Amino acid sequence: MDPGAKVEERGEKAAHQPSVLVSIAPEPHSSAVIRQRVADFGRRYGVAPDDLREFLALLGEAVANAIKHSQSTSPIEVRCTVEGDCIVGSVRDRGIGFTAHSANRFELPSLVAEGGRGLPIMRYCSDTFVLESAPGAGTSVTVGRRFRCFGRGGATRPQDSAAV
Repeated sequence: MDPGAKVEERGEKAAHQPSVLVSIAPEPHSSAVIRQRVADFGRRYGVAPDDLREFLALLGEAVANAIKHSQSTSPIEVRCTVEGDCIVGSVRDRGIGFTAHSANRFELPSLVAEGGRGLPIMRYCSDTFVLESAPGAGTSVTVGRRFRCFGRGGATRPQDSAAV
């Protein structure tokens, strides 16, 4: 584990939903810690590999944005939960923030633009997407995906295990 990473996990008895909290330094190499810890957490709570891979792509984009744009040395916090038939992750930085309404335009940039695709892609590929930011107050991005892989080695719904 990255010596700068801090991990806290709560099972269902400690909280109503299983969750994991990981704090990392805002450095590109730290994002691997997030991917590994969230992957371990997802597998432990029965998230199917395909669902987990798609979720990690979304979460990874949110973490990459926080590392790239926060302009802060404060830790980035990532909390993930399994909530019923979804996995949800929030990425919070304490960076410079921005006026959120300017980022709520979810159109993709022109084909020749060098950047600006992260937020629209996260929005379009998430079942849950919440963006909160203010200048000087940091940014929080929440993404979530419903499980799509029931019956393919993925998570099981409680009613799936009942006798028919």
